[in-house]
Amino acid sequence: MQWHINTTEVITPSDAHYQIAQQFIDLNISLTISKLDVAIQTNGGYPTDPNAIQKQAVIYCSLLKYVLDFSQKILQ
Repeated sequence: MQWHINTTEVITPSDAHYQIAQQFIDLNISLTISKLDVAIQTNGGYPTDPNAIQKQAVIYCSLLKYVLDFSQKILQ
């Protein structure tokens, strides 16, 4: 899987991201996240939203939780 998302994205249990992963797991297909980036909109190299770095951190934490939620199912 490759994810190219931005700071408007939300990753929560039972959302489409989780549902897609579950479909692969149900088919006994292993998952790998081969590429991941969470873009921040910038102007002249500076975030246009002063809270963008915090939003980006929340999304990365959500993605880590996503991977951990599925790790037990994948490693069985």
